[in-house]
Amino acid sequence: MKLSRLRNTTAFRLSLLLTLAFSLFSAGSLYYVYWTTDDHVTTQIDNRLRLESDVLSKLYRTRALPALLTTLQQRNVEDRGGSNLYLLSGPDNSQLFGPASRWEWPSSTEQRFFSLRLDDLIELPGDAGAKRPMRVIVSNLTNGYTLLIAHDISTEKELLRHISSAAVVATGLTLLFALCVGVFFGYNVLRRIDVISSTAGNIIDGDLSQRLVVHNRQDEFDELSSKLNLMLGRIEQLMDGMRQVTDNIAHDLRSPLNRLRNRLEVTLLDGRDTEEYRSVMQCAIEDAEELIATFNALLNIARVESGIDEIDWSEVALDEVANDLAELYEAAAEEQLLQFTWQCDDGCRVWGNKRLIAQAISNLLDNAIKYTPLNGWVSLSVLKKGSAIQLCVTDTGPGIPEADRERVLERMVRLEGARSSVGNGLGLSLVKAIAGAHKAQLILGDNEPGLKVCLDFKALGGKMPKLLSERS
Repeated sequence: MKLSRLRNTTAFRLSLLLTLAFSLFSAGSLYYVYWTTDDHVTTQIDNRLRLESDVLSKLYRTRALPALLTTLQQRNVEDRGGSNLYLLSGPDNSQLFGPASRWEWPSSTEQRFFSLRLDDLIELPGDAGAKRPMRVIVSNLTNGYTLLIAHDISTEKELLRHISSAAVVATGLTLLFALCVGVFFGYNVLRRIDVISSTAGNIIDGDLSQRLVVHNRQDEFDELSSKLNLMLGRIEQLMDGMRQVTDNIAHDLRSPLNRLRNRLEVTLLDGRDTEEYRSVMQCAIEDAEELIATFNALLNIARVESGIDEIDWSEVALDEVANDLAELYEAAAEEQLLQFTWQCDDGCRVWGNKRLIAQAISNLLDNAIKYTPLNGWVSLSVLKKGSAIQLCVTDTGPGIPEADRERVLERMVRLEGARSSVGNGLGLSLVKAIAGAHKAQLILGDNEPGLKVCLDFKALGGKMPKLLSERS
């Protein structure tokens, strides 16, 4: 895997950004630890020096200079490690106690703290210990005497240097670890993207059965793969539907076209009188109307699925539409010697396109009347079912086998028993498209005997849904 590809991945760049941010945060946190530790150590040393200076100053005030000199001598002897240094000077800056000083005494009545090197403070033979850091307190006593107490802080400084070095090493290790993590995650991202890219390449080459691998990690890649698989399944379904529609169109439209061609061809073979020509032309017009009806149905389905008719949506009284159509189809059912009944609850209001809903009901009633044998019955009902409104058309015809109920909803699909009857296999497809546009559930069931087709709409309350009002 090329480094340039890895460097250009979002995961790697994000890791670098997080590395920089975390490293800066870690460095700032460690510096804060170093600074607080240094301040705490210095404060503790200053407190000890101040306490000791106050004790010696009080001794000078209460017991005079000889007692102070004796105490300084005693403490100097007890300080076997040489960590403390005591200096006492007189009014004329003469050295009364301690080694020779090379430091210029400050003229102040207050206690003062300083940080100095040992060789800046006293004269030393050679360079042994000359650079040892010292913390110094200077106290001006009465009568011009000055007391200086110094404490060696080499151990404390070494601890602080160790903390500083540890902070630098920890920041470097954090940076290195974050870079390794970035490389690892970038590699994994590229690996999974390569799998997706390879599958996409196979799909582009025409193999629509390919699907992306979905692991059990439930991460964003699995979610994306699942959505893409659903999309690919839908595309494959549409492509299969298109091939099936093409086959069905070729099969169902071939008959009227051949019939039209043969009728015209036979008519031209021999001389005919005017009445015969008119009859042939009338039959040809009927065949052409059948073809036009098929293509109009296909166009209507396409319009519904594309949402073109949503601009005409409004509140629809479903019970009134059903009542009007029931009165119209009652006469058609009587002509076929069928019993027709209907029942509609009042106040059944839905949101949608009145023309499309009427078209769906008409298609269902047409099919029911067409396939119901003599002396059978057809019924239409619009009933309230809680928050839904159910529209059902039932008949006592041959029905549809359960295995074929999904297939008959596809375009240009006609069962073998129905191919001899007039039709184009688009009636239920248009009903399905209208139901989908209205978010209604289309259910095909068994009427025992016959078919029961139901559309479950969402009922409107006293107020139009906000989403639908915005869409209109």
